[in-house]
Amino acid sequence: IRLKEDKQFREYFDKYGILEVQYREFCARRHIERVLGCIENLFNKNCKMSIKNKSGEIKRIINDESTIRYLAEMKPNSIKIKVLLIPVKLKSVILTMTMGKVLALCKEKFPNIFNKLKNRR
Repeated sequence: IRLKEDKQFREYFDKYGILEVQYREFCARRHIERVLGCIENLFNKNCKMSIKNKSGEIKRIINDESTIRYLAEMKPNSIKIKVLLIPVKLKSVILTMTMGKVLALCKEKFPNIFNKLKNRR
């Protein structure tokens, strides 16, 4: 879904003549933030996937061509995002799973704090 969304953004910007240089960082930031959200969602208590399937999905996400390209293009503007991206940049499935579990736990147990931190990235 996120890859399709990214493609639609790029097509929209191209259609209306918005220069690639102007939207590239926006698309990179949006995509990577959505990737982090997808990872967190895998560890939501309502996600019934097995650990093996979650691991496989994370491996697919962190090795995806778009994720790799956008990681290189994105300019994180907060220490939180820089820290959250470390496991993804290292392409470590285990560390990324741990980060996803921590995010999901924080969101579940401390939703107000989670939302404040999310909104200040």
